[in-house]
Amino acid sequence: MSETETLAQDAIGAPFARMLQEHCAPQVVRTIERDGIGTASTALWQALQESGFIDALVAEQQGGAGLDLRSVYGILESCGRHALPLPLGETMIARALLAHTGHHVPSEPIALGCARREGNNVICGLTPYARTAHWALLQIDAGLVLLPCAQAQRNLLAAPAGTGELRWATALDTTRVMQTSASLLHAQACVVAAQIAGALGRVFDMTLRYANERVQFGKPIGKFQAVQHQISVMAEHSAMASMAARIGCDSDSYLPYAQRAAIAKAVTSEAASHVANLGHALHGAIGMTEEYDLQLFTRRLHEWRLCAGAESFWQQRIGADLLASSADALDFVRGCVGSRSN
Repeated sequence: MSETETLAQDAIGAPFARMLQEHCAPQVVRTIERDGIGTASTALWQALQESGFIDALVAEQQGGAGLDLRSVYGILESCGRHALPLPLGETMIARALLAHTGHHVPSEPIALGCARREGNNVICGLTPYARTAHWALLQIDAGLVLLPCAQAQRNLLAAPAGTGELRWATALDTTRVMQTSASLLHAQACVVAAQIAGALGRVFDMTLRYANERVQFGKPIGKFQAVQHQISVMAEHSAMASMAARIGCDSDSYLPYAQRAAIAKAVTSEAASHVANLGHALHGAIGMTEEYDLQLFTRRLHEWRLCAGAESFWQQRIGADLLASSADALDFVRGCVGSRSN
């Protein structure tokens, strides 16, 4: 990715980040986590709609901005950095897919997922934003279906971030949207990877600031070598995840390249648990309290790590692709991240 492209990402992401600072403060996140779909979530979604970012990936002839995934990386990362409790990134991709195929595009939040059939039931496993999404665009085999979440049984995780299983008792054939070669799994992995990168950056910044402010034995704990080592490890994982997530979003369309999305999710998921654990360790007791903002991000890191495939899932896929390739390991990696045709 060139320096010009990185600057373009930041130029688009910066105004979006400023909007989230105004409309998605920690108290708003807590309210939506407590109430789910309600007044606070409706007001926040209205602000996102009015901003115009929601249709950034939709083609210009269909009323959108016509941007590619590469250009909106800053938006996706900011969603994680501000613990946005609504599926903006997923909705952006879903709206682009539906508009591209000429189907009706709902105005409400849309989750993405890969589902399976069990008789007449449609079951979507660990799904981010299962609590606050109004619709779910699901992939079953080569088909996409759009189902209303209000008709689903929501089996949420104990943590209030809103991740969980969605289950519909419905006949699938009556809700067919389209046949497509697009992979919602890779699209979801790419979005989640970017959000993980944003949350990792926020946890690192909070930890670094706390280490420089918290005084023990007459000096800030950040002056102790053991603490500096742990902060350095956090910085390494955070920077590595950001680079991987940018690679995952390096696409000329609104959908990611498969191998880049796999790399992004594998790297960011592996970094998530390391940074979350170190962040809590360095914060000590205050980091374990519900009132402190750290848990808003570390809970999401642990949940997002598992959503759309954990690191082991994607590492196995990348390894299988490498073994099936005639290239050596270095050339294989160069082909994944250097070419824009994979």
